[in-house]
Amino acid sequence: MPTDLINSPALEVASEKIRNGYEKNLHCLSLDKLGHFFERAYKITGDKKYEVIIAFYIYTSKIKKIRAAIRILKAKKFPKINAADLKTKNLRKLHRFELYKKNPRIKFFNELAIHMFFLKSFGLAETVLKDDFAELIALLKKEDFKKLYLNEACLKADSSFSFNTLSILKRFKIINLLDKAELMLKKMYITGDSTLIRTLPNHELSSLIYSMTHIIIAESGFYDSFVLNHAWIINFLKKNMALLISNLTNDILAEVGLCIRLCKKESYCRKELNMLLNYLWEKSELEKLDNPNFLIENEHPNSILMILFSKKLNLKSGPDISHYKLFDN
Repeated sequence: MPTDLINSPALEVASEKIRNGYEKNLHCLSLDKLGHFFERAYKITGDKKYEVIIAFYIYTSKIKKIRAAIRILKAKKFPKINAADLKTKNLRKLHRFELYKKNPRIKFFNELAIHMFFLKSFGLAETVLKDDFAELIALLKKEDFKKLYLNEACLKADSSFSFNTLSILKRFKIINLLDKAELMLKKMYITGDSTLIRTLPNHELSSLIYSMTHIIIAESGFYDSFVLNHAWIINFLKKNMALLISNLTNDILAEVGLCIRLCKKESYCRKELNMLLNYLWEKSELEKLDNPNFLIENEHPNSILMILFSKKLNLKSGPDISHYKLFDN
């Protein structure tokens, strides 16, 4: 019988331990990993000490990309995929990169959408970048996103990235294709009784579950708020938890658990969530949090586990970093 971890104080201790491990090893991490991790640390703590890391990350990695995107959209010359990406042995990535090779606009819009979301989330879209965003949104409203994203090939290969983009396009009132895409995904894979239409190879199962989790994560504003719909996803995760645990990576499984919490379905999925928490607890290797290589290689799953293990999801929006002098120029 699994240990009841859902209300265990040990999870909160583990969440704090993950956060402390990264705080103590700031010098070992790239700016991208620092930004990604401490954006999420802020979401559950609201601790202002993380603001300066986030501000420097955003200033260095995203401001110029918004202005470059405007130039690209005007010229309609989209960056081509790196040929080296097509040599990956990861089948999920390979199928995605092959899609991008055929249509590099998808990769471009996926990356742009994430930049737009976080710049708005951190208070820059209405302040420092107000004019840039007005121009950018006007340009994006001219694009045919329906043709790009509402097709089976894209939803199958691009998985979580497409749903991030569609959610952000809806949030900016550019176009709302999200409900149609979600229904397409459901019809492609799921029966009426929450089972798979067919047995999927592992890479395709991974893509499907990442799609499901990012439908919820993106709607939450990347951990800004709770989500109160998508019952079909929760029902599928609940019914198929043993299958998922047997076949998916810890990274995907941590997102599965977090989505159950973001939808406030801990009671409904109590048995399944407890099974998942026990598995992740055993596999998380938290004893390695003083190892820089472990921190670097596992930054994404560790950041999700930090949120998942947090006793209370006191989700915070922001922070607003527009007052930092970095952004004066």
